[in-house]
Amino acid sequence: MNKKLMGIVASSIILLTACGLNSSTTNFSSNRSSATTQVAESTTESSTTVTKPSDKELYRDVLDYFKEIKAKGVQITKSPLGLAPVIQESMNKNPNEFYVDFRDLNEDGVNELLLAHKGKGTDSQYYMHAVYYLDDGTTPKLAVQGYVGSGGARQGFNVFPEGKLSEVGFSSGTGNGSIFVYQLTKDSMRELIAKKEFERLEFELEDVGLDKNNIIDYQDFNWQPLFN
Repeated sequence: MNKKLMGIVASSIILLTACGLNSSTTNFSSNRSSATTQVAESTTESSTTVTKPSDKELYRDVLDYFKEIKAKGVQITKSPLGLAPVIQESMNKNPNEFYVDFRDLNEDGVNELLLAHKGKGTDSQYYMHAVYYLDDGTTPKLAVQGYVGSGGARQGFNVFPEGKLSEVGFSSGTGNGSIFVYQLTKDSMRELIAKKEFERLEFELEDVGLDKNNIIDYQDFNWQPLFN
């Protein structure tokens, strides 16, 4: 069955042992020495434990970038953090309508950053604008983004199990465009695994190895206000 874009869009952790008590001072000293050694070992182990950075720390560059957009509007930049101007304009004008969630889409132990917009209406739903991932586990990069502008190009995406992301772009005039399928790998990379061009918004997800029944509903994700 054919699948149109608007269907795609609408959619981390001491043991102390005592020796047997005897009346001799030697045994007492031995116990004390053993306990002291074990406490020292425990202290050393504790002091070398590295605290895992929080999601906000890992994606500090992205969040700071969003703050710049909120304060100054559209940012002209070639940074991989860049969003489409229409998203930046909306973030500047309606910052309280933007939300984020940190979620491990590809089950590699590291969360991705998800950006969504939700209008003020009681029947409004979350519309996901972007997914960021950590390249090499350290550098945040834009994986996919989606937007609906007032004219020209349209772009949207969906998330699938096991870290797959589909991104669709097309001309609002002709309905001609392309669908791209990316895989967020477990070694912190984004790979293009499928691509198909289409006309008049006519394409099938099966042609790029996807199943519409596997599209993940993100409406119940743990969305939190972006600016608070």
